[in-house]
Amino acid sequence: MKIKNILAVFIIVGGISYALYFSLVTDVLLKYGETIHTKAIIEERLTGKTSDPVLRYRFLYENQAYIGFVSETSRLHVSDTINIVFLKSRPSINKPLIK
Repeated sequence: MKIKNILAVFIIVGGISYALYFSLVTDVLLKYGETIHTKAIIEERLTGKTSDPVLRYRFLYENQAYIGFVSETSRLHVSDTINIVFLKSRPSINKPLIK
């Protein structure tokens, strides 16, 4: 029983640490790395049972499609066009430019 509790705490702390690290690294890379600005189209509204709805957007770079997500609370709708920024060397690292 004690090992299960330790393992559960380890998994939770690891998950939170990963999320924080990835979030911080993404922000730093997009701030200081070589980036490209482009437009993306919101394709779909996704809902989960335990989270707020999000909107999935898609953009093309060098004939390859990439996706990203934005909170639905941003007053956007499916088929809207938004401005995004992405890392030139890794377009999967991207974020919307919403004020």
